[in-house]
Amino acid sequence: MSLLMGLVTAGLLSFGPGLLYAAEQPAVNAGSGRTCAQQEAANKKIIESTFANGPSPAVELIGPGYIQHNPEATLFAAVNGLSGDKAGQEFEKFLLQSAPMPLPKKQYLPGQPHDSFPHMVLADCDIVVVVGQFWHPFPSDSSKFYATYFFNMWRMKDGKFIEHWDPDQLPSPLPDYLKVPIKDLKTAGKK
Repeated sequence: MSLLMGLVTAGLLSFGPGLLYAAEQPAVNAGSGRTCAQQEAANKKIIESTFANGPSPAVELIGPGYIQHNPEATLFAAVNGLSGDKAGQEFEKFLLQSAPMPLPKKQYLPGQPHDSFPHMVLADCDIVVVVGQFWHPFPSDSSKFYATYFFNMWRMKDGKFIEHWDPDQLPSPLPDYLKVPIKDLKTAGKK
């Protein structure tokens, strides 16, 4: 069953006229003292400011006990003997150090719509789903474009990211940083 259908079946999402929205939530999120609406508004503000420049959270926003469900980050943590928030912070640091800074601007084809991240932000108390929209040239006619959608989902607590899901797959072939501990890569002069 798809995530969307699962959410609809569980009563977490409802459909209105052309609109997808969260179903009514309990007045107070257990243990937080804040209403779900207050928590959702605060989390959306964090998402909008954090992801203005791309789909990766700031290292300092990874909270204690961070749980990662992304297979690349999970393998990186295992190879480097890391867990929890330390694993998440080290993976994000590695990505930031490995990527050319600033990130190169995407080169768009004439007439190609611009990508949008975040394109849509959905919140349900401590869960926030960020959807990105990305445009690709049609295989048989590069003057036409189609949209794909990618999501990141986080559980948040006290303004920190404490759990993450996305649809990533492991790269093939596996890059060195997913086979060799970072300390050994740095010694060998590789990244």
